[in-house]
Amino acid sequence: MMTQSCVAARVAYNWALYEWNSQYEDLRILEGLGYGVDKSEYPSKFGIKKQFNAAKRSDDRLKWILDVSQRAPERAFDDLGAAFKNFFRDLKRGSGAQYPRFKRKGTGNSYYQSNNSIKLDGKRVRLEKVGWVKMREELRFDGKILGARVSHRAGKWFISIQVRSEVPDPEHPAPGVSVGVDMGVKCFAAFSTGEMVESANALSRLEDQLRRAQKTLSRRQGPDRRRGQKAGKNWLKAKTRVQKIQNRISNIRNHHTHETTRRLVDENETVVIEDLNVKDMTESAKGNMEAPGKNVRQKSDLNKSILDQGFYEFRRQLEYKASWCGGRVVLVDPAYTSQTCSQCGNINADNRVSQADFRCVKCGHSENADVNAAKNIFNRGISEQLS
Repeated sequence: MMTQSCVAARVAYNWALYEWNSQYEDLRILEGLGYGVDKSEYPSKFGIKKQFNAAKRSDDRLKWILDVSQRAPERAFDDLGAAFKNFFRDLKRGSGAQYPRFKRKGTGNSYYQSNNSIKLDGKRVRLEKVGWVKMREELRFDGKILGARVSHRAGKWFISIQVRSEVPDPEHPAPGVSVGVDMGVKCFAAFSTGEMVESANALSRLEDQLRRAQKTLSRRQGPDRRRGQKAGKNWLKAKTRVQKIQNRISNIRNHHTHETTRRLVDENETVVIEDLNVKDMTESAKGNMEAPGKNVRQKSDLNKSILDQGFYEFRRQLEYKASWCGGRVVLVDPAYTSQTCSQCGNINADNRVSQADFRCVKCGHSENADVNAAKNIFNRGISEQLS
């Protein structure tokens, strides 16, 4: 029943997106022919939701949705409305606008449950059309339940419950303490205090297993919609194997990031990091036919290593955890932090002797290159706060 509810949510989302595109295109054609079209005639999530509710009762292909959780397909229209809202917002800003896309089968399986369709009893939760289901742990927070999202990932089911709680204004346990953090590939994070945190290297640790599992999957009989061919059982088993390895990689990376960020915000009221543009840092070096790229293989390996560290996720977790405990995150310009001497301020590319060693050509100061960069980040953040 949970699987069918996930399918119902995906079908409703794709049906709504198809209708949205079709109706919008028809109105654009009418406008092009000179017919007056009022803005109220353009598609909206409320109008399309009303059409879908009528269609699932009259269309034999959609009647099965009546047997699953009622909230599962309803939430899909809110998700689509939010997707279009984000698209038009980014389009107006001129930054990375992505038009809503159809949801693929087998990826992102989830559905929503409203607050009046679930009940909690210790380590059990009651879901609509499903009944009582055991949970690994009790709900951690007290307060009013707003809703929940049930999801399926790598053969396991998860439930994320939204709770509204009254939280007092936080007081940081270490007021006045600050630290600078330099993110890297070899060293995950270097602190201005001299401490260094090694990288989890989640992908590189399991890359061989993942490659073999993906190779096995490619040799199995997969689905072919054009021929009406379903996936074989061995293909489904191989796909589950790939998903489990990918999920383990994600879990290792997230666990390492959560541990590091939690400790940083607990021990420091102010955390200073570089304002890195990960998208530009991991841009492909392939180039094009007229201007082919250089050192493409090396750049590809570097991009893989950068993405394996999860720089953006590290920053995201720092920011929301700092707000929880009354701290703050300060972003500084990353320019020349690795070439600047933290003692005398001399900027020279020759200061960076190697990946790990820093030796100032002016004053002779020598220490780990990542720690030196972290000190520069810290000094830059403190000076910007004072100014």
